Amino acid sequence: MPTMSSTSSCSVSSETPVCGRKPSGLYIHVPICRSKCRYCGFYSVADQGMKSPFVKALFRELDLPLGDFGSFDTVYIGGGTPSLFHPREIEGMLQHLQKKFSIRTGSEITIEANPGTVSPQKLAAYKALGINRINLGVQSFSDAFLGFLGRIHSGRQAAQALAWARRAGFQKLGCDFIIGIPGQTRQSVRQDLNRALEFSPEHVSCYMLGFEKGTPLYRARREKRVIAMKDSEVAALFLSTVEFLEEKGYIHYEVSNFARGSENLSRHNTKYWNDVSYLGLGPSAHSFLGKTRWWNVRSLSRYCELLDSGRPPVGGHEVLSPGQEILEALYLGLRQAKGLRIRAFNERFSMGFDETFGKTIGLLEERGMIRKKEDALALSLSGMLYLDSIVACLASCLP
Repeated sequence: MPTMSSTSSCSVSSETPVCGRKPSGLYIHVPICRSKCRYCGFYSVADQGMKSPFVKALFRELDLPLGDFGSFDTVYIGGGTPSLFHPREIEGMLQHLQKKFSIRTGSEITIEANPGTVSPQKLAAYKALGINRINLGVQSFSDAFLGFLGRIHSGRQAAQALAWARRAGFQKLGCDFIIGIPGQTRQSVRQDLNRALEFSPEHVSCYMLGFEKGTPLYRARREKRVIAMKDSEVAALFLSTVEFLEEKGYIHYEVSNFARGSENLSRHNTKYWNDVSYLGLGPSAHSFLGKTRWWNVRSLSRYCELLDSGRPPVGGHEVLSPGQEILEALYLGLRQAKGLRIRAFNERFSMGFDETFGKTIGLLEERGMIRKKEDALALSLSGMLYLDSIVACLASCLP
């Protein structure tokens, strides 16, 4: 099986040179699952019969003009459950990407995988394709919690998948967990993390359980069949998790993300948080270029139908206003542990940061939610729990 390389030339139209531009990120949304998890708000369908129509439609999307993104140095295959696809199908996707785009040597190529859908042979085949980073959706090693979430794998399968990934040669191994599951305790979360650390993952993500509208878990909570943990309890679990992983040598570089050394940060995800262009392919995928954001239709059948007729599958777009740009800069900067760089913010928006936000920042500092040091403004750990509210407070200062 061929590996990814930078030998293919980019066929995206370009009227101006892209010298000096940061490489873009490329995301493929694979919208197929074996079954839907109770908490998941990402778009996918539990219909494996749609695998072939999706791949054909994806290749048609790649034949369309897609914008001037220059070169790419990250490719992220997410979903959904990409690991439901045979390595030959993933190989076909990667080959089409190479034909269409300039993908740089040394690019970060990531695939998401569900532990219940992999085998030693499949993982070795993915690695042979040039995929060099894998994120396993462990969520928990507790079968009771996995059952509550509606996951298709067991705790034993999760540990097995981590071992297989290491055996396949993956040196960039990521584990995803969910905290805030009703019934979780500080001890049970640490048991999960300790089990994962037996495999020395380079990256750990710990997401707080959400009850997104439209999900089975949202309906169960509304009907009082599920009682969510109190905010204070989830906060305690979050703080305990950060403390534990930092003690184990992980860098807490974003609200939910930890890396074993700066070289193991997710290069792809950091593009989303640092105003770098990215192209999304597949139903519901989002793209960002310059000041424009657009997104594909959130329907696999409609996505296929549009592309079958030669039409782009775009569901909508927006050109960011100056106010929206400021809000996004605040939100994306503050969700990172390094914080927001004040001098760069002032230069970008031609405004006085201290004059605009100083009073509110002072109040937030008194409450221990935020800290300002030299050229950076960053949230404290407790502040990270209230990111949305803090950004809303800062937004109220804008003229």
